[in-house]
Amino acid sequence: DDNYIVVDFSLSVGTANYGKQVNAIRSMAQVYIDNGVYARLTVIGFSTASTLVTSSLTAEELLAALPENDYSKFPTGGITNYAEGLKIFKDQMAASFENPATRYMNKRLFFLTDGEASDTSTYLPLWNDYLDQNRDWLDVYAMGINVGSGSSVVSHLLNTADQVPPHVVFAEDFDSIANVLTDLGPSELENLLQDLTSAVLTLTEVSASIVPASEALTRATGAN
Repeated sequence: DDNYIVVDFSLSVGTANYGKQVNAIRSMAQVYIDNGVYARLTVIGFSTASTLVTSSLTAEELLAALPENDYSKFPTGGITNYAEGLKIFKDQMAASFENPATRYMNKRLFFLTDGEASDTSTYLPLWNDYLDQNRDWLDVYAMGINVGSGSSVVSHLLNTADQVPPHVVFAEDFDSIANVLTDLGPSELENLLQDLTSAVLTLTEVSASIVPASEALTRATGAN
């Protein structure tokens, strides 16, 4: 897997939770190690600005680069600027296709946030176009953290109408992030819509609603 983890470190996340997010990323890397599955992991933090924290590291290298509870490499305390994090992601993805070592690996984006974007007017149309152009090779997993069942927190990651929606899950609180990420684990081992304990949010309607995992699978794939 060629994984890109884009994580919200804005003010609303809170200092007490920054370290928990780092530890959740570490837990995901550990799952790859424990299961003997090779992966590359790129980590991007965003708030007002964004930072490329790690670039295409192995799981072992990531654990060495991100010590437990250490969020000193992340941009903390600003606004929720989705565009900054996604911009670096797209640049890193382009570089991955130029690299023979990662070109043919499974591409997966994990986008974690606890709030609505501060501004969606400029990046949203470009993001939808990007998903439309690259849907054949990119799997998107968006996580709303501590947002409540009525929130539309991740609705701005809507695909265009003719696409299967990205996978969207909720973590009840920041302590739950590691469990959700490890459930999403290595793609060879995952059975996403059966194994997740969280409800899955399908974004086929703008009014987005929480549905059981089995129903989300039916809506997303047309399966019976």
